[in-house]
Amino acid sequence: MKKFIVGVLAGACLLTCAGMAEASDLELFVRNRPFEGVVVNQAGGMNASLGDLLQSLGYSWSVSGRTINIIKEKFADDAEVPPLSGRYTLTMDGVGLPVTVKDINGVTCVNVEAFAKAAGLHYKANHALGCADLTAPVDKSKIVDTTVAKAKPAAKKAPGQPVTTDGFDGKSPLRVIDMPYSDTSVPGQRYEGLVRTSAVITNTGDKDITNVNMTLDICNYDGQSYYSWQQHAAVIKAGETYNFNPDPPVWHNYSLIVLQPKMKIVHDPIPEDEEEEEAAK
Repeated sequence: MKKFIVGVLAGACLLTCAGMAEASDLELFVRNRPFEGVVVNQAGGMNASLGDLLQSLGYSWSVSGRTINIIKEKFADDAEVPPLSGRYTLTMDGVGLPVTVKDINGVTCVNVEAFAKAAGLHYKANHALGCADLTAPVDKSKIVDTTVAKAKPAAKKAPGQPVTTDGFDGKSPLRVIDMPYSDTSVPGQRYEGLVRTSAVITNTGDKDITNVNMTLDICNYDGQSYYSWQQHAAVIKAGETYNFNPDPPVWHNYSLIVLQPKMKIVHDPIPEDEEEEEAAK
């Protein structure tokens, strides 16, 4: 019997340690932005500093005694933010929330998953991606279809015209050397997928490239864009690398189909090319 009890306790300890290890590996995103508040991981899950969490969600609050009333509106620019310290009960728009607010090492915290469930928010932990996302429900009736017609093949570059490349076709010294992509959605199932992507671009030539306009699209297999991020670099010097990190870093996919990233880069003509064209005339 003693051996059995010891075995059970050891197993419970291993499960607890595993849970803590999994939680500690996760980075919290709130409304598609990295959470900048305090995160405390315990065996029961991820806890976050309540005041930072509410402000990241775009909420404000008032305090009456030991009760916090959460309001689904931001603080006014000139408003005084009520400080939080210790334990409280929570209400949202006057309705009680069954969530425990606790003091962890002097920080007023709340379990993120429990808070999301009580407040009607979306919470999703993905250990494969190493992140947890907290977002407010999306009114899908207001989602606008941003798909565009398939782009026509670009005409052959004339002398002095900007250079257009996808970073792989060899039309420019700018080459995409890495484009990681992940999407948690399952095609055909009606729930949101969280899309993360980025790109690493390097100038493989011996000339500086100026006025670089970059567009990273999330497309279907026909090249139709469902979402895009744009960035501009005044110059990418010869041999240098540019990291295209989208802002916001997460896009919510409701398309129900498989999507993929695609890069478009447009930049000024390369001086060397202009000299060769002039000599060929």
